[in-house]
Parts: sequence; C-alpha cells; structure tokens
Amino acid sequence: MAFLVALAGAGLFVAALLGVPWAPLAGWGSAAASALVAALACAGAAGRAEVEPVRRRVWRRIAVALCLVAILATALLIERISHGADAEGDIGFVHAVAQALIMLVFVAPLHRLPGSERRAADRLAMLLDVSALSVVTGAYVWFLIIRDLLQADRITAGGVVAAGAIIVSAMIGVIQGARILLTGYASPYRSLLLCLGGVLVVGGLAPGVLLTLSPYDVDAGQILIPVACLVLAVGARPGGAAPPLTADGIARWRQRDKLLPLVAVAFTDALLLGTLVSSPVGDRLVVGVITVVLTALAVARQLTSARQLSLQGQRFRQLVQNSYDVVTISDTSGTITYMSGGSQRMFGRRPAQRTGANMFELLHPEDRERAVALFTALAAEPGRTELWRARFRHADGRWRRIEVLTTNLLHEPSVRGIVSNTRDVTETHDLAERLSHDATHDALTGLANRALFRDRLTAALAGPVSLVLIDLDDFKIVNDTLGHAAGDELLIAVATRLSAVACPQDTVARLGGDEFALLLPGRETAEVETVLRRLISALRAPVRVESREQGVRASFGIVEGGPGDEAGDLMRRADIAMYEAKARGDGSWQYYLPGMQARGVEQEAATADLAAALDAGEFFLLYQPVVTLPGGALAGVEALVRRRHPVRGPVPPGEFIGLAEQSGLIVELGRFVLREACAQMAAWHRDRPADAPASISVNVSARQLQEPGFAAEVAAALGDSGLQPDRLIVEITESTAVGGGATAESLHRLRRLGVRLSLDDFGTGASTLTLLANCPVDQIKLDRSFVDCDVIASAVLELARGFGVEAVAEGVETAEQAARLAALGYGRAQGFHFAHPLPAAGIVAVAHQAV
Repeated sequence: MAFLVALAGAGLFVAALLGVPWAPLAGWGSAAASALVAALACAGAAGRAEVEPVRRRVWRRIAVALCLVAILATALLIERISHGADAEGDIGFVHAVAQALIMLVFVAPLHRLPGSERRAADRLAMLLDVSALSVVTGAYVWFLIIRDLLQADRITAGGVVAAGAIIVSAMIGVIQGARILLTGYASPYRSLLLCLGGVLVVGGLAPGVLLTLSPYDVDAGQILIPVACLVLAVGARPGGAAPPLTADGIARWRQRDKLLPLVAVAFTDALLLGTLVSSPVGDRLVVGVITVVLTALAVARQLTSARQLSLQGQRFRQLVQNSYDVVTISDTSGTITYMSGGSQRMFGRRPAQRTGANMFELLHPEDRERAVALFTALAAEPGRTELWRARFRHADGRWRRIEVLTTNLLHEPSVRGIVSNTRDVTETHDLAERLSHDATHDALTGLANRALFRDRLTAALAGPVSLVLIDLDDFKIVNDTLGHAAGDELLIAVATRLSAVACPQDTVARLGGDEFALLLPGRETAEVETVLRRLISALRAPVRVESREQGVRASFGIVEGGPGDEAGDLMRRADIAMYEAKARGDGSWQYYLPGMQARGVEQEAATADLAAALDAGEFFLLYQPVVTLPGGALAGVEALVRRRHPVRGPVPPGEFIGLAEQSGLIVELGRFVLREACAQMAAWHRDRPADAPASISVNVSARQLQEPGFAAEVAAALGDSGLQPDRLIVEITESTAVGGGATAESLHRLRRLGVRLSLDDFGTGASTLTLLANCPVDQIKLDRSFVDCDVIASAVLELARGFGVEAVAEGVETAEQAARLAALGYGRAQGFHFAHPLPAAGIVAVAHQAV
C-alpha cells in the first residue's frame, strides 16, 4: 500500500512539473494519504513485542509525527483550494510555516533514535562535518532561494517569517540528516536511517530550489513526503533489523566520513565559480568568505583525523611494545622483518638480535619440520590464520613452550607480511602436566594410582597379562610405633625398589595405604616368578627408617588374565590370592585358584554384618573433650564412633572402620556420625548453654569428600538440628586433603557454608607446607607422635601462627606433657590425661571442672 501511494505521489509530482492543472491538488492529497499509511505501519512496529523498548518509543513518536504531517498536508490542500485554480504563484505565510513544521515533525522523533557511541574526538569530528554541511546549506539556501525570492518580490506580507521558516527548516533538515548519516551506520536499522538521512538532506534543499525553478503550484513536499513515508513504512516491517557491522565495516564508514568536509568545499568552490561568472562583487566576496571558512573547517577536520591517527599509532606502539606477547612480522620464508620489545623478556634476546634472522632456526628439531610445513601452507593463502605450538630455545639454553597465532597479511598494504603473535605457555604447560600427573599418580610415591592402573590393566587385556597385588606385612606396627612419617618413608623406599625391579613396559602402582600392584603384560609364568623372586629379594634388604634399620616383608597375590576378562574381576581375584598368601605369614606369593572364594565370602559376610549393624542402630558416639591450656577448661569435643555388638559387646573401631572404607559403607556411617553429632551439639546449646562446648569435631573420610552431595548433606544436618555452622569442625587427614577434584570442591563448599576445617595428624604427611598454603583449613592438630618432641611441637605452633590457624595438641597422656605444651604456647589440647571419650552426659560434668 505504501509503495502504491508513493508511486502515485511521484506521478502527480511529475504531472505538476509538466503543468497539469489538477496535479498540485491531488499531490497534497496523495501526501496526506501516504503519511496516514506510514503512520499505521509505524504504530504496528511500536506494538510488536520483539521490538526493543527504546525503539518502540521511537516508532510511536514517528507515528504521531506522521499523523501531524497528514494534517499539515491536508491544510496545504485546503489552502491551495482556497486560492483557486488560477491563483498567482507566491509564497504564503501558511505555506512557509507548514513547510517548516513538516520538516520539524520528521526530525523530532529521529533525534532520540540511538546511534553509535563515539569518543570525544569522534564527536568533535562529527561537529566539524555537520558545521561544514551547515555552512554549505546556508550558502545555497541564500543564493539559490532567498536572495532570488527577494529580488523577484515573491515574498508576501509574511515574507520575513516565511523566509526564516524556510531557512530554519532547511538547516534543521540538513543538520539532522547529516547526523543520521554520520552515526546511523552502526545501528541495526542502518538501512532505514541512511535512507531517512538522505531524504532529510535533500528535503532541506529541495523546496526552495524548486520554488526558484517553477511556480508555486509545484512543491517539493509533494514528492518528499511520499518518499519519506515509503522509507518509514518499509523500515517498520517485521525483521527490519540487520546484523551489526563488523569493526572493519565501521572503519570503512568512518573513512567515508572524512570526505564530507572536502565535498562541502567542492560544492562551495562550484558556487564560487558561478558567482565569479555572473554575480556582482558583493556576492563574490560573501562566497569567498564562506569558502575560506569551509576550508578552515576542512583543515581542522583533517588535523583532527591526523591527530587521531597519531594517537592511535602511539597507542598501538605502546600496546605492542609492552604486551606480554611478542609480535613478529616475517616474509614468506620466515625471515623476521619486525619484532616487538617483548622478545627480551620472553626469549632473552633483543628485537635487534632477531631482526633478519629466521623465525624457525631456534625451534626444537622435533617441532621445526611441522612448523615450517604449516607456515608454508599458510603463506600461500592470504588471510589464513593458524594456531601452532612448539619449543623454543631461550638465550639461557632452556627450552620454552610457545603458542603462536600466525596470520597471513601479505595482501594488506599496511603490513605486507605474515604476522605472528607468540606467547610463552611454559608455565601453563608445566602446570597442566603436573595436574595430569597428580590426577593419575600417587602423591606420596609418584607411582601410578588406582585409576591409572585400572586403565592400563584394561588396555593390557587385549593380550595375556599377569597381575600382582602386593601388601606389606605388619606395616601398621611401623605406623603405630614409629609414626606416620616413618611409615611414609618406608612406603617411598618400597616404591623405589619395586620400580627398580620392573621393566619399562610394566606398571607399578600404589593402590592405597600399604597396598601396591604390578602389571606384567605378555609374560610367561616362569618370567613372572623370576620377577617375584627379585621383588622379594629387593624388599628384604633392610630400609633405614628414623635412624634405624627396618626389614620389609610383603605378601603377593597373582592372577593371570587375557582377552574376555574384566579388570575388576582380576583385581578382586588377585586380592583374594594376596590374602591367602598373607594368611600363611611367610612373605611369599600365591596364585589365584578357583577354590579360593573363602576369603571373598568372609569379607562379603563382614560387609553384610556391617550393613546390618547400621540398620539395627548398633553404632553410637562418644565425645573426647578438647580443653584449654593451662587451665583445662572445656573448649570443644571430638565425636568418635563406636559399635556395640549384641553378642560380642563393644567392637574396636579398627575392626569396622577399614571395612567401611573398603566397602563404601563409610559414606552411610559418616552420615550417621555427622547428623548425630550436630543434633547432640544443638541439644547441649539448647538445654545447657552455659556448660556446652564451643565446637564439635567430626572426622570425615576421603570417600565421603568425594561424594558430589557431601556439602549438601552437611548443610541439611546443620539445618535440621539448628546448629550454627561455625560450631562444626570437619577433620580431614593430609592424604585426604591432597585429593583434589571433587575433594577440593567439597572442602571449598564447606567453607562457604561457614563450617570450620581441621587438619588431623598434622606433620605426618608429605605435603604439610603445601597444604597450609593451599588447603582452606582453620585448625591443625599436632600428631600424638610429636607431643614429646619440643622442637617439632614448637615448629608446628609457629607454622600455625604464621598461617593464622589454631593449633591443637593430640594424644596428651601425662601432666608433664600438658605443662610442657602450655609452656611452648599451645592453647588447646586433648588426650587421656584430660579425659577418655565420654558419653554425652559426661561432657556436662567436664565443663564444671578444670583439669
């Protein structure tokens, strides 16, 4: 519809130019109709839900403006009818004011239309561009319209106001049109804006120009209004938005902006030439002054652009020279023609040392051929980009890992080369290697862990394989008598000897605790037994632990497998065979035989008994006080789980904790301990707040922390009991804390809940300082094995103070130990000297006495 009305308006305008008498009347009617049609289209755009609110408001304003245009066009039609068909052509007051209003109602809504955001320098450049266009417009309006009208006496009684209205409307139209042209290209509606900008610029000049060339019967509004309304109606259609311009597209538009002052000067020069030929001296002087002003504006515009380019160049140089990356430009052979200043920091070589050299000559020989082939292919394809990695020899002789993004810019006149952005990724690569290694290797011994061993076993089952499980005999005695540090030292020595015996194609792993495994792919039985004899011989050699010689014996369980076997089944059979060997107690090996199910059945029975005990409620908690030093006042408690068998009576924790860990029931058992401890702590604070301990500690296993929902379980236990999070302390061991992955995530989530963390058996692991630096603990507990060692106890206390965490001494069994620890500066302690583990009721009694 809008197109048909605009086409009709264009035909009527041409007919009016040809002198058809009724064409002007019909032209204003067509203009009014086109404005109404476009108003309806814009109102429809304002009502669509997918249109952004800010553009919805603009479409609404444009619809109102078009209604006003329809009213003004109708008024002009009425004025034309009132003059009569044979009226003299002149400029009436109503006509001129209406012409100005039409321009204003078009411009007003577009003034609020969002354009591109610009810097201060860009706004100054746009101001200069608009100023130049305004001067040109003013000059042409005066010389081609107003001056001629004054000289021809075609201005009536309201001529001064009418002339002013024409000048103002023309100037506003041109300025607003120029603003839209200079900013609208960055908008999603750029097609609409650019068309409207052009219509406004032409519309600002066309009315007067046509008045000087034809009688009053012909008005540019009769063609301007239908065309503008058609543009608006098309822009208001659904899907009128276009994808945003790229940075290159915007840069090309801004390059065109710079030509506008020069175009203005060219038009003024044309006007100057015209006045030199046929105008009096006064007109020539005016045009000359205008030309000088325009030239000054054009020079200012170019200076502004030059300054922007200079600042951009300086900014680019500073960014490149101070960038962490190294920017290199080379030719197709790899010869360096430019290198940024970062090369001194990254490679130990100044840019001058590398310019003229070949970029591949210092690459690692194993990486050079691949890099050259990639570079050669890239050099043959302009615009191609490749990311590649290699090793580069630093000036100090070390090999550094680099990541290079290379782009072929030979086709760009400003570059004429191949640009490479090089980044040193050595630390990142090394960190990834360490993380990968830590995820698949045991933190203490450096051997493969259970996950990696299982993966390699699965892969080896493509052929014949022998699996050996190794368990150290009496290792618990070493731990209990010499301490965990000595136990760790022994485990490291065993791992070293196992690795020395194994061949490169074999895999040695530590599965956990004192259990190791050996994977022997493609070995005959005789070869396996030869390896076992060498292992036994290597392990029997005494190991120096804690300044004393310690013998090592181990039991070996062996199973043979091949294609069709499952890794889990083989490991279970090897475990059964190993326990058979351990039962003999002679430190030898045992092959798995089909009849060896008794051990597995026994273990399954023990697991079932443990599960039944959980269901029957045989487990309960005791609480060991944590007291202040030197006074012995109750400061907190540690919750300890115990079992009361209906027949056997009390069951030592050592009998069920390990089984619970191995079977996975530790998760359910730990859930019981957590909820029971939180409920009891909340009850103490609810019923006896003056006597209640300040905190309660709960031991948590590695298996629990690996559960994705463990932190949520803690939050639920706190919420159900009403216990404040900071009164709960979760105790973990050092080996648990280095688990990473899900374990680390659980620890951080606990901290976010407000729960406190304690590092139990401190000083017995292999990563103490690393843990204090990285693990989010609030408390460390000095292991009982260090209570009598003042040097270690003092060092641990100083570490705790340095890291801002609380220190608690465990295993205090005598008054002398308590006094010595208090003298060293310990403020918290626990042990049999103060109290044995007590039922809940006994804790209240402890609160009334100082030990």
